Amino acid sequence: MEKHLLGITLPYQNLREAYSARISASTSIPGLLQLLEHEVIPSLLVRQFAFLQVLNGEVGTLLMKDAEAGQLPRAEDIDDLLKLAGKPHPTLPSNGESPYSWIHLVLPLRASGNLTGLWLFGHRDPDDIYPHARCSSCNRSRTRPRSR
Repeated sequence: MEKHLLGITLPYQNLREAYSARISASTSIPGLLQLLEHEVIPSLLVRQFAFLQVLNGEVGTLLMKDAEAGQLPRAEDIDDLLKLAGKPHPTLPSNGESPYSWIHLVLPLRASGNLTGLWLFGHRDPDDIYPHARCSSCNRSRTRPRSR
């Protein structure tokens, strides 16, 4: 059953099927990023996010919305964020000074078992909640099997 909110159809059960073919068919990084930024993320009602690339121990920003560069994790913080991966949090644990308190959900991206990136999700309409069932669907679609 589809959910309707503010006149927007939210086909969460079919999200993976709706976009997986288009994502797989993307022939360039800019094309993939455009699809993610303008179609996939808005369909999830996410208002704040960062899509990071992790390569050779360095962290680079591929996409970002409503987050400041100083709020993004440094390479040395990745392991701590990975401990929270896949579990929705109203806000991440903070000592009051953490620049990461905006992050509600961390999804690692892996290829052939290697960490290649992170999705960091912040505010989401209407209530900033990332239901676990939807996160499980995202988890299945973000991991690619090893090539043989």
